[in-house]
Amino acid sequence: MSEDADERPPVIKLQNETKDRSLGSLAHILGPLVGFLAPVLIYATYNGDDEFLKSHLREATNASLTFLIAAIIHSFLFVILIGCLTFPAHWLMYIIWAINANSALNAGQEYNYPLTIRFIS
Repeated sequence: MSEDADERPPVIKLQNETKDRSLGSLAHILGPLVGFLAPVLIYATYNGDDEFLKSHLREATNASLTFLIAAIIHSFLFVILIGCLTFPAHWLMYIIWAINANSALNAGQEYNYPLTIRFIS
């Protein structure tokens, strides 16, 4: 280690610099686990001024509504037996996308779910 590294003051993160992102995490993770109502209710009841968090809540809501429509289509596909393959595959991808969105939220980055209809813009 160099001597310059020892002389630098320690980095102290102030509490007011970090904003609470727990509502965004809840919206992203609860969407694929419990259904579309969780992100919709979180988005509808959020009244804060954090535009970054609001964009993540909007994106989670759009993804959950899109998945609801896709689940209805998958249910029709069950009649011809292909729905038993398409629904689990889509649900697994939705979980992966939600984890990626939550990671982007915690890293302070924007995230757009793939193949999502933008109902709320």
